[in-house]
Amino acid sequence: MGEGKFYRPGTRKGGKIWNFLGLGALLLLMVSVFFVGGLAVRNPGLIPALLSGKLQLWPKPALTPQKIVLHSNQPESYLGLLNISPNSLPEDQRKIERALYDGLVALGSASTPAYEAETKLGTELFTPLAAANTKEDLQPVRQVAENLRSAGEKTLDDEKRAEKTLVGELKAAGLDEILAEKITALIAAKTRGGIDIATNNASRISNHTIQLIDFLEQNQADWHRESKQLIFNSAANSSRCNELMNQLKQDVEDLNKTVREAR
Repeated sequence: MGEGKFYRPGTRKGGKIWNFLGLGALLLLMVSVFFVGGLAVRNPGLIPALLSGKLQLWPKPALTPQKIVLHSNQPESYLGLLNISPNSLPEDQRKIERALYDGLVALGSASTPAYEAETKLGTELFTPLAAANTKEDLQPVRQVAENLRSAGEKTLDDEKRAEKTLVGELKAAGLDEILAEKITALIAAKTRGGIDIATNNASRISNHTIQLIDFLEQNQADWHRESKQLIFNSAANSSRCNELMNQLKQDVEDLNKTVREAR
């Protein structure tokens, strides 16, 4: 077979073919640019969406709904919906999954008020308490303890509100009230450990702090500070103060321990 039968860019016939292909590719590129450019003019957010991957010109095929077997006499079977991609569920089960997910998030965040108050105890409670010399110095410390107690109560209120909302959402998704309550109890059990830690510690620390402040206020004439130490004239009052201080110190150690274990 001779070389003249092959068309290459270096030959006259081959050059025409390559020129034709190159022109066609250029025209295709220009058409594509004008097409996308026109879309971009009419839709300013198109290009950023394409670049971020949030939009596809050729969407992926829709997933075939994956129906999960649920048993009304087995409330725990409904929790399995949380392990499935919502987009793969049929519409009726997707509503239940959304209610479960929202309820789990709401219950998980219920302990936030108490935890936030407890993280500030070092600077807002113990530092000013260690420096207090008068009844007036003790008032801001009392207020912090009162706020901590309120935060613990708010956490419990938020938990009850989240549980009530979840029951309502599950009923709206088509479940009867008894089943909705049983499922809600299972969801709440997953977050109750963190809530109990937050509220129990908040209650103990606030109560013991207020007991200490009440004692110091009632016996202000009997104590003074020397080198940051509380000095009492009465041995009985000194012993009682040490008892209250050790109680509060134990509360803080318990708080730190439970936080470490929860991580």
